[in-house]
Amino acid sequence: MGKNRVWIYCRTAHEDAAAMGWQKKQLEEYASVHGMDVIGITEKHESGRTLRRSGIGELNMALDKNLVDTLLVKGTDRIARNPIQAAEYLEWLEKKGIRVECMDSASEDYKLLRQAWEGIRL
Repeated sequence: MGKNRVWIYCRTAHEDAAAMGWQKKQLEEYASVHGMDVIGITEKHESGRTLRRSGIGELNMALDKNLVDTLLVKGTDRIARNPIQAAEYLEWLEKKGIRVECMDSASEDYKLLRQAWEGIRL
């Protein structure tokens, strides 16, 4: 089946244990149904306005150690609220060989974001 080491990334902007719990549960169930081997989970209550935050730092440390093949998120807005920042980060992940799986839209939001990013860079 190929590389399948998955890191789950959960983020809510505000302290909301119920929302975080739901997000984590849904992502864990998605991973289980799709036969993914979850090797780590980031759960952070922090703003998505910038990529300079502890949750992204935690994820990047796992990436730097080559522990992750796939990043599983609810949607690209969990990575960054700014679509340009999200696209840049997703492009960086792609260059590192990291696959991104978005649970909410079966990666459709990622595809649309990539198309928009390609148009901006032209």
